[in-house]
Amino acid sequence: MRRLLTIVLVLIAVVAGLLVAGVALPRRTHFTRTYATSLHRVVIRVGSGQVDVTANRQRGAEVVGVRRYTLREPTLTTRVRSGVLYATATCPKPTIVTCKVDLRIGVAPDVAVDVVTGSGDVRVENVAAPVKVRSSAGAVDVVGLTGTGDIGTSVGPITGRDLAVTQLRATSAAGAVSIAFAVAPDRVAASTGAGDVDVSLPDDSYRVTTRAPAGRARVLVPTDAESSRTVDLRTGAGRITVRRAPPM
Repeated sequence: MRRLLTIVLVLIAVVAGLLVAGVALPRRTHFTRTYATSLHRVVIRVGSGQVDVTANRQRGAEVVGVRRYTLREPTLTTRVRSGVLYATATCPKPTIVTCKVDLRIGVAPDVAVDVVTGSGDVRVENVAAPVKVRSSAGAVDVVGLTGTGDIGTSVGPITGRDLAVTQLRATSAAGAVSIAFAVAPDRVAASTGAGDVDVSLPDDSYRVTTRAPAGRARVLVPTDAESSRTVDLRTGAGRITVRRAPPM
């Protein structure tokens, strides 16, 4: 009887060890798909995971995905319809352990980008078409955009550099906003509920409005109330700085 009890306890310990190892070491599967057809838009919906979109192709798109999970594998689907690439990644419910999908997508510069994520960082680089990003929790980084940008995150910072967009809207409920322009924009609106706002602008005249009830606002660029270039910056709790961009 004692020997049987010992065997049972050993088996329980082995099973528990395997379960712990499964939680500690999530599994990983890879996904790659290439589309040669011309596209004008990419729509990305990810529940949890990082998203990286880069304009590095002449035509079509390449989608590289990495599924990371412990118990149940997340779903990743891609399809093209009427010139639009749809990429969707979701985790089975309920999700109590590791489950996410990281996506890296290469597109042509003239492809518009529309990203919505539940949690995870987003990066978009060198796109010349309109870019829209919404994240519930994660940092957003945009680099080298030359179209327009509409960027928002509920929790996380927003950063941008080498921007040549005509219009940019950047909104974070809780996180710093730091954006640097390589070309003078026509319209900028940046706001955060909690965090600093830092904007770097090329040498030109701007119509600047700021609101920082719990911090200081410094405007270090030429201002003109009649300028067609408008900059509207707001923070609920933090500082605002508008500075001159260094010479190119």
